[in-house]
Amino acid sequence: MALAVGLVALYLVTYLVLSILRHRTFHSFAFDLGLFDQIFWNTIQGRPFESTISQANPGPHSYFGDHFSPIFWLLFPFYLAYPHPETLLVVQTIFLALGAVPVYLLARLRLEAGFPRLAWVAARTSRRGPPIRTLPTGTRCWAGRRYRS
Repeated sequence: MALAVGLVALYLVTYLVLSILRHRTFHSFAFDLGLFDQIFWNTIQGRPFESTISQANPGPHSYFGDHFSPIFWLLFPFYLAYPHPETLLVVQTIFLALGAVPVYLLARLRLEAGFPRLAWVAARTSRRGPPIRTLPTGTRCWAGRRYRS
């Protein structure tokens, strides 16, 4: 159990540092990072989840008109505390790291302790798709698609 917690912590710290450094060196290519930063920023400014980034509706409109995402209300206090794109990268990385916990708990029920269990967890958590593997670029992990400019 301690090894699994250590690996999750290692993943968390590594990808936090990589994603923030990548963004601060102007290498975060994600269209969605700008979109989500805009809607959270507009919410702070009194325009709840307003966006101007949409191919269907380029004027100011509610992001919820494009995609209903009530989870954003839970993420808003974190952005309010530190209103920068890095906040979104940190929250994203924390959720991705915590995704290994239920997989590990399932493996504890089914597999013997040791390397086979950790290998199974590593295989299952790394198969989540390309956005996970390219996380330091700031790519979209919310819906499983990548955007690059």
